[in-house]
Amino acid sequence: MSESEYSVEAFYTHATDQKGHTVSMRVQFPPGMANDIHALAASSDYPQYRSVNDYVRDACVHRWQWLSSWEGKNTEAMLRKFRMWLSLEETERKLSWVKDGDKLVGNFSELALNSRKSDEEMAVLRQDILAALEGDLPQSCRDKLYELLDRYF
Repeated sequence: MSESEYSVEAFYTHATDQKGHTVSMRVQFPPGMANDIHALAASSDYPQYRSVNDYVRDACVHRWQWLSSWEGKNTEAMLRKFRMWLSLEETERKLSWVKDGDKLVGNFSELALNSRKSDEEMAVLRQDILAALEGDLPQSCRDKLYELLDRYF
């Protein structure tokens, strides 16, 4: 992944390396800051943060990016590691995106196959599928949803 693929708007919450390894770290915060972080991580405004740990990892990545732009000792080694980490995070994000899309298609398929649905329920299901198609889905999932629409509606 090139440096230009880093995005300040992205959430970087992946907790493992390519082999699934992880290391725990303990961090101390002032009480007020800790309360604010807990509230933010629990907020439905940011569903990307499933925990305080997700928030802290995300904050570290963004600071790491900022520091890696500085000239100085260990910059190249740090930048190489940072790029590798971003590449892993992007791969995990894409895999999760595809898995979520496949799960959505599976749910819609199961609902459509249920022959005991009323015309009204099928109309609602059709609207739900059309709404899902307006979202950000992998092309393979979009194709499957269009197939469902053609087959059942």
